[in-house]
Amino acid sequence: MVLVSTKSRSLVASLTYLALHLISMNEKLGRYKLSQTLEISEAQARTILCNLASRGLIEKSSKRHGHKLTEDGQRFLNKCQQYIYIPPKRIHLGKKYTVGLKDAAVGVEATGIDQLNTVVLRDESLINGASGCTVFLKDEFEEIYLLGAVYPPKPDISLSDRKIKRKLARLFHESDWTDIIMVVGSGESVASAQVGAISAALLLVPIYIKEKIRGISN
Repeated sequence: MVLVSTKSRSLVASLTYLALHLISMNEKLGRYKLSQTLEISEAQARTILCNLASRGLIEKSSKRHGHKLTEDGQRFLNKCQQYIYIPPKRIHLGKKYTVGLKDAAVGVEATGIDQLNTVVLRDESLINGASGCTVFLKDEFEEIYLLGAVYPPKPDISLSDRKIKRKLARLFHESDWTDIIMVVGSGESVASAQVGAISAALLLVPIYIKEKIRGISN
């Protein structure tokens, strides 16, 4: 997997946002475990954690305890999750839909997205260490579509693969969004797939949310 030392701002932003998400899910997450999960060095994990702590988004850990979000950190995450959502559950779609060994999904509220190019999203995920990404749409009628190169238009026919539709629907069943763009990254590991999906998804969120996320990684 590509490391934090790379010049890519989107990579660093994606890793930092994923770290914040992981800490929100597991308050016992320390520097070593974070570095293992993200597949980066402990020094790089320390940099990410110091950035988050300096902005008041997480509390510094003691030797016994891991990190946890502050109230400001939780508010920040809640704001971002209005537009970008990382499901806590894992997914695997298989070789018919993805090219990597592991898959990971990110959801983006589709309201306000006038157009997207899935080739651009794929390229962004590749730049940031993934093997590729596949893009789906879940609409207000609970139908799921595999998107072509450009959306809109929406494909004429929804997915017929019931197994895949159930897997995707379960990831976002708690969301109250009307339409959801589902970016599924794939890679050699869950970390590379997840970071690739996040970096692609960040191209679709409102600019001020993107800048907020980039801002916590500088």
